[in-house]
Amino acid sequence: MKRALAVSVPVLLVLLAGCSTVELPAWSPDGQPAAGTAAAATPEAPRTLSAGSVVTPGDGVSRSATLPPDNQPPARNWTEYRLRAADRINRANPQGLYDGDLPSVFQAIPVLRVHLTADGDVSRVDVAREPGQSPETVQIATDAIYRAAPFGSTAQLPQPAQFTETFLFNSQLKFRLRTTVEGR
Repeated sequence: MKRALAVSVPVLLVLLAGCSTVELPAWSPDGQPAAGTAAAATPEAPRTLSAGSVVTPGDGVSRSATLPPDNQPPARNWTEYRLRAADRINRANPQGLYDGDLPSVFQAIPVLRVHLTADGDVSRVDVAREPGQSPETVQIATDAIYRAAPFGSTAQLPQPAQFTETFLFNSQLKFRLRTTVEGR
């Protein structure tokens, strides 16, 4: 198992490095597009599934916490915060996760940028990379993030308060988080 993961993770990173990248707009610390940028001049409609767009929670997904607050001291840096957030997303969405080895080919790999308030609630989710197939995985991933929120205070961390998460979907549209895969 460890040998398979040792081979799979570098292969995954090479595959992700070959993916096209999207230039993201500059954002001010309050979570709004920076003045004078194209993003500030052209607001994007919610639920538009293209890179850079804002995605809102789906029907029936509450913006209130489904998990009790974590009783941990504040994260010391964004790496620690992102690991805790990934753990919280996994705990809030056990029905959406798959076990076992990573597939040799992923069905979809959406990348989302999560913007946070000072208390760790989600203020906005942007699409940083839309998958070429199974675009519905963007909504599945967004809903998973909202189910797990709030993630804990960001007041002690450098601003802007945001992190990026990559969702690795298999053919059954179940996911694993790149953050937790990298940590193994």
